[in-house]
Amino acid sequence: MRHPNGPYRQAPAEFGGQWWLVSPFTGEAPWETQLAAAEPPPAPPAEFAAVFGERPSRASAAAALEWDQNLEHFKGVGTPEGFAAEQIDAAGDVFEQWGLGRPVFVEGRYGWSAHFPDSQVQGFQASPFTAVEAPHLVVARYQIRMTQDGQEPPEQHPFVPPQIFGHEPLEQPLQTT
Repeated sequence: MRHPNGPYRQAPAEFGGQWWLVSPFTGEAPWETQLAAAEPPPAPPAEFAAVFGERPSRASAAAALEWDQNLEHFKGVGTPEGFAAEQIDAAGDVFEQWGLGRPVFVEGRYGWSAHFPDSQVQGFQASPFTAVEAPHLVVARYQIRMTQDGQEPPEQHPFVPPQIFGHEPLEQPLQTT
């Protein structure tokens, strides 16, 4: 039934003129909030899109929520304070050698983080300190994540235990002195 005898109200012409169910849960003008939410959000900055990609589809609500939160708290890309360009370049060379690509340092919700948009593991990141000071540790973590996602790296890093790749550990005899 229609208003005033029933729970349905007609939206004004500027909102399409359709009939909407009105209740204490939807409010007196549900078309205002529903149609406002349906509008596409503004395009993210190019720097953000280069690191985080396009917004995930609605099929992946958790990924879309994470993307939205990263956009909300995004401050920019750059070089975190306290690191020399030579250190970052040396770490980048290690990452490229092991297939992660060069890191992009992003300042966001939790401060700075190193992201690897060219890697095969979506959303892989590390702290800037670990990325610059211990790049091989980051490579090992990356390869472990790859195996968890059902991928196998072309070359196995020596920091990753062989059991991770499905190999038996090498037995080494105990050495006595």
